Amino acid sequence: MRIIAIVSGRVISGHELAHNPEWIELSVSFTTDVFKAAGKLKFFPSFLRPIVQHFLPEMKRIKRAYATSHRLVDPVLKVRSEAAQWPGYVKPNDFVQWIADRMASEGLGYDQANMQLSFGLASIHTTAMTAVQIVYELAARPNEYEMLREDITEALRGSEGGSIDKHALARMKKLDSFMKEVQRLHPLSHGMLSALKIPFVQFYSNHSNIVAWLRRITAPVTLSDVHFPTDTLVAIPARPRAINSTNWPNSTAFDALRFYRMRERSAADAHLHQFTSIPSDANMFPFGYGKHACPGRFFASQEIKVLLIYLILNYDLRVPSEGTRSHERPVDFEIGLAIVPDPKILIEFKERTNL
Repeated sequence: MRIIAIVSGRVISGHELAHNPEWIELSVSFTTDVFKAAGKLKFFPSFLRPIVQHFLPEMKRIKRAYATSHRLVDPVLKVRSEAAQWPGYVKPNDFVQWIADRMASEGLGYDQANMQLSFGLASIHTTAMTAVQIVYELAARPNEYEMLREDITEALRGSEGGSIDKHALARMKKLDSFMKEVQRLHPLSHGMLSALKIPFVQFYSNHSNIVAWLRRITAPVTLSDVHFPTDTLVAIPARPRAINSTNWPNSTAFDALRFYRMRERSAADAHLHQFTSIPSDANMFPFGYGKHACPGRFFASQEIKVLLIYLILNYDLRVPSEGTRSHERPVDFEIGLAIVPDPKILIEFKERTNL
């Protein structure tokens, strides 16, 4: 999570905070505390939660986090505001500045310090877990390295100076396919539901909207001859659809080039089976669905790809042997609706010498 906090922080929090150890720790701990607090509060009736929250250590840390965020973020904004008066000053190209300029142009008041914590909450947790799942798969599949290295190297040859830019990342179709196949077999939830276009429905989140997207029916509705009364909770079984043999050949087997081949079928398919794609057939829901699909999925994809490029080109990875298990992929934890990579697994890294 620290690596993702640093990478995402460079764009979201700006260069002043991205490598600040206190800010990195704050971003990670705030995210963890929010979901722990939400998980605990859900066990209490809604009318008791305003009282119970005062007894949770996570809630106390969350309140302190807001104060710390102001202490770290406000000076950055002040320095930038003063520097903007200097002749020849070039504004930083990051989210901090985009928000500041937008709010100033519209004459709106805002709390950038609190917003930064919220942005970190949305950008760190799911991205980190997805990246870990992909790294675990890499470590268990050394036979795929050569193919991925060739894909990355060929894509970088087309960039000026071999640099990593968005066009080079888009050309890494085999790496993208590998990532999406991991996402298919190891999603963040059994029941990820996005904003489907169902009438009379409002957004509802139970323990955490990171691990489950649900809908609460706000007025009676009948869909496909099934009647849903008011206050019914509905969800879609995302993982069962993602491993259904009707939807996918050899559905339970990992196929690194599954989506690469699908993209190669036709010009129309080329854009339908990317890591960030929202499929029209609704067989996968990693980023939601419809107009409420995750807008940050493109940024998350690029973050993860940059991380993977560095690892794949510079290291060989391996899952350590444990007892009778010989370098097997770590087994996921299943907690309620959530599917979580085992956080206790250690991955062996060996630096490549024949670069």
